[in-house]
Amino acid sequence: LDRTAAASLVTAFIGLALVRFTSGVVAEVLLIYLAQNAILKLRIQLSRRILGTSLRQLEELDSHRLLAALVDDVTSISVALINLPIICINVVVLVSCLIYLGWLSWTVLLAVLYTIACGIVTYQMATNKGLVHFRLAREQWDRLVSHFHGLIEGAKELKLHHRRRTVFFGDLLERTTAQLRRHNIAGMSIYTMAGSWGNLLFFVLVGLLLFALPDLRDFDRQTLTGYVLVLLR
Repeated sequence: LDRTAAASLVTAFIGLALVRFTSGVVAEVLLIYLAQNAILKLRIQLSRRILGTSLRQLEELDSHRLLAALVDDVTSISVALINLPIICINVVVLVSCLIYLGWLSWTVLLAVLYTIACGIVTYQMATNKGLVHFRLAREQWDRLVSHFHGLIEGAKELKLHHRRRTVFFGDLLERTTAQLRRHNIAGMSIYTMAGSWGNLLFFVLVGLLLFALPDLRDFDRQTLTGYVLVLLR
């Protein structure tokens, strides 16, 4: 390339890098703004509903559950809102890749879809067990928030009575904390194993495309190479 073409190429590269940087920052800032705006609106809406609820219903509800909903649940919803655009992009990429794979070979595409279906079914079975532990962990978290309220409101009484303080920490606070830890560890471990199982199925599929299918049928090497490159995407 001459100097003019090389300079134009370098300028275009720098321009694309700046556009990528700027668009990435703008997108992330917009997501943060939308998430924080959603948190604000949800908390205001929940607060208004609490004020609009009758005193009898408020007395029947546990205050620590309302506090957990205002703090933890709203934050979880905001995290889901931030991840929603990423999920949509991944879905579009997945559908596009499947269309391209079908164009290369419908036979291999069926094998890929079968492997994906097996992965989804087995992953869902594992995550269902993990959700059980997370539900139990949420119950323990509600109890723990209640214990924290009792600790703060009854700090003076607990300081004056050694036996009550021992019972509170041993039978209530420490036991609830231990149960919360146990269920969180179990749930997160199951999710981790499910994710590792999905990665293993991915490598099994790539291995079948590279080593097994060429021996079973006379597939075009370029087609199999295209499949492997798309799957590695």
